[in-house]
Amino acid sequence: MPFDGNGQFKRKYSWQDDKNNGIKILADRHDDEDDNIALGLSQCLTRDAQSSPLTDYNWGNNKIINLREGTNAKDAVNLSQLQENYMFAEDISPAQNIVNILISPNITSFSNGMTFFVKINNTNTKGTVTLRVNTKEALPVVNSDGNALQEGWLVKGRIYRFTYYFDGIAAKFFAEVPADLRLSNILEVGKEMFAKTDLSNTLENIDYIVETWRNGSSWYRRYKSGWIEQGERGLVANFSGNRNFILPFLEIPFVTITGISARNAYNWASNIFPNFISATGFTISGALAQGVSWGWQAQGMGE
Repeated sequence: MPFDGNGQFKRKYSWQDDKNNGIKILADRHDDEDDNIALGLSQCLTRDAQSSPLTDYNWGNNKIINLREGTNAKDAVNLSQLQENYMFAEDISPAQNIVNILISPNITSFSNGMTFFVKINNTNTKGTVTLRVNTKEALPVVNSDGNALQEGWLVKGRIYRFTYYFDGIAAKFFAEVPADLRLSNILEVGKEMFAKTDLSNTLENIDYIVETWRNGSSWYRRYKSGWIEQGERGLVANFSGNRNFILPFLEIPFVTITGISARNAYNWASNIFPNFISATGFTISGALAQGVSWGWQAQGMGE
């Protein structure tokens, strides 16, 4: 073999040694050496792709730079392509309860955990919601607990995360629908407030939201009375320690903890719990058994 196994080319003869040993120039020795060189060149990669690797290639912890964006399913992708085109699409369906998105390059098959961020075109109504990717079969969309979406949980113009999951029997998409963003919840709260409100009361006697704030997965609502609701989602699962409230309370608030498993969306947090709560934050311990994220929500009178 012309190479030594470490990428170093090996000659068969040394012409200087032949001279020192009194070996004359012989055609068969030259042919043998030239054939060795030709064999070595045939094992090299060519710039115009006439040859390709015969096994997995070890880049020795070096980067591949200036890589063009992938266009086919088996193409490599570069970092900017991942950052700029990470499975985001707009719903193009004109019909309610049918979400249809186009992804390029085309997806030939799904795998568990494959995630799509979709801007919804129509608020859903009662009935089953389905999601179709390109021309593949439309699959049912369920909430993180495995149940069908309720009316108004997908709101037109908002972006939701859909995660593919096949349990060995049926395939479906799990939709992450934060409770505070569900139109149906907002309407129910409004109906309840209206039912309990004496129409003879003036606006001064009705508590209402005076300030809202949202930054990524963190949010809060402040009411005229000083009541505050706030929370976070998508936090690291195995976190133990202090967590500060976004806004401080006047007194110890009511705190709830929730969590979602990416591998099994039926499991909710059961062993993450606050073991100390103050007006400015709380301390937690524990971790999700199978989960990868958790969240919290607190309610009480603010400063």
